Amino acid sequence: MAVFLGYGKINWSLCMPFRRCHSRMDRYKNDIDLQFVNEHFVWYFICYELMGSFYTNQDEMSTMKKVEYYYNNLGNWTAEEWVKKNFLNNPLEIERFNTILNYIPDSTSSVLDIGCGTGIFLHFLEKQYNIQGIGVEIAESKIKYAIEKMNVNAIRGDASHLLFEDKQFDVVTALETIEHLPYGTYENALKEMERVAKHHIIVSVPYRERRIRIKCPYCECQFNPYYHLRRFEETSLRTLFEHFKVIKFHKIGLQLRNPFSKEVQKYNCQSFPEFAICPACGFYNQSKSHHPVTKPLLNQKLGKKILRLPLVPKQYRWVMALYKRV
Repeated sequence: MAVFLGYGKINWSLCMPFRRCHSRMDRYKNDIDLQFVNEHFVWYFICYELMGSFYTNQDEMSTMKKVEYYYNNLGNWTAEEWVKKNFLNNPLEIERFNTILNYIPDSTSSVLDIGCGTGIFLHFLEKQYNIQGIGVEIAESKIKYAIEKMNVNAIRGDASHLLFEDKQFDVVTALETIEHLPYGTYENALKEMERVAKHHIIVSVPYRERRIRIKCPYCECQFNPYYHLRRFEETSLRTLFEHFKVIKFHKIGLQLRNPFSKEVQKYNCQSFPEFAICPACGFYNQSKSHHPVTKPLLNQKLGKKILRLPLVPKQYRWVMALYKRV
């Protein structure tokens, strides 16, 4: 079955869980205003397979433009509030930055940070090593914050098409970045990192992540709210690059968690975070007052009791890999 919507043709046989999307969207299309990254994508679906692949007949740049709004969306937070809450006031995040900074070789004079976000790592890099690195970021709101508040060099760009010379940077970093990249962009970004790095590459990613899913209130698509598309551990990290080998792994951020928290989230997934955007229909929480909420599958009181169970050691939150050119 193929469905034509606006500018794209979708083969629904590739993504059976979303066959209900079309009929449910017809039900709401007269009552809602879907916000896409630009008007050319109105009523164009990007199908998101549950394991994390994108199925679309658009080129990879169109795919990245489609999800660009996600990276600009900070929900109801200002940029300053978002940075303080998620990074500057988060001990685990500070630990992550400090750990990675300790692996910057002493001889380093140039650094490129891919997916630099709000420029916090580059700010710490300059403060500790007096190195003015360059950041590449897709979200304009974060670039603006990086330049104006963090006083770092940041440019808007695509990780899969870096506008730099071969071996231009002593160190290339990608910190909590590559797990977000869709198929096609991911493979090209790794090649580009390898091309522009002269000596070292540093990658940090969530470690053995058990990705949670939320449910879209409109099309019922279930997806990861953070757009994490793949899972990493030591074995998969060893094979990322052809001309670089891993010389060091470092696990960061040992966490204590309730062993049943993921199951509670799975069966009670009516909560739709303010920063989330459905990759199937484009829905996001623009105004919470009039949006339908999916019926919870687990009793709220029971869920709270389960979450009060004692915390147990789980695993490290991130793993960092240091690569050296061979």
